Amino acid sequence: MELTQLKYFITTAKELHFARAAAKLGVTQPSLSRGIQTLEKELDTQLFHRTNKWHVALTPAGEAFLPEAEKALRQLRYAENRARAAGEGKFGRLTVGALSSTLGKTAFIDTLAEMNRKYPGVALEVIDSNSADLTIQMRDRVLDLAFLRATPELQTDEELVCEKIYDDPLAVVLPRTHRLAEKKDLKVADLAQERFILVPMRTSPAFRNYVCGFCAAKGGFEPLTTDEISSSYAALRLVEAGMGITIVSATYAGLFGERLCYRQFSDFRPVLPVCAVYADAGSSPPLKNFLELLKANAARTPEKIDG
Repeated sequence: MELTQLKYFITTAKELHFARAAAKLGVTQPSLSRGIQTLEKELDTQLFHRTNKWHVALTPAGEAFLPEAEKALRQLRYAENRARAAGEGKFGRLTVGALSSTLGKTAFIDTLAEMNRKYPGVALEVIDSNSADLTIQMRDRVLDLAFLRATPELQTDEELVCEKIYDDPLAVVLPRTHRLAEKKDLKVADLAQERFILVPMRTSPAFRNYVCGFCAAKGGFEPLTTDEISSSYAALRLVEAGMGITIVSATYAGLFGERLCYRQFSDFRPVLPVCAVYADAGSSPPLKNFLELLKANAARTPEKIDG
């Protein structure tokens, strides 16, 4: 049984006239007659009484078949619409992994809201983790998409796309009562004797290497670190307690603002790229829509650092 046969039958059952049904369907009357005869042969029953050359009437079998045929046609059209919507990214599921700093970025929040508004049929799952764990989850294809600071391991994976989405500016965070909090020109070298609280190499290698690199190149020192914590949020809490200073993404600027001071260097602007990582062969329409929205939002809403 074919979709065309169902359409031929339903239209003829409504019109009860071969010529009018053929005209409505945009086919010739002989083609319509052959299609219905083929359907009757497949069902091994007559669906129409042919009262004359043009007019027809439904048999009891035809009357019983009509509502079921209409139901089947509606279901097929529903399936077609679902497939079309999925192909356009309007339906499906997307699992996104991201750094905590990315989750705090205005553009990311705006993108989540816009996805929910424009594509309510897409179920979004957002996972917060560090670069090391996100790399493992992306490598194992647990995630559809990850936003992280790319590592050589990801960049050399031929099955993955590693695309820079935006540059993430970094901020120096000091207690409000720190001697450098009000210093007019804060240079990298001014931090040489400070105690740093940084995320560890094992969870955030790109970030840790970058911070140590610019401290050595711009300030001539290796950061003094005694405490390693699991997240930038925890680092901010320890700085708030007066246990040291830290460097974090500018997306945290303003958090605990009564006790913390977020500063930029006068002699250097540290930034780290945040990349979107996804499987090239598995790029789904929802993923493409998410990336398109995020790129547009990131271009409109750069992060600001307010001391």
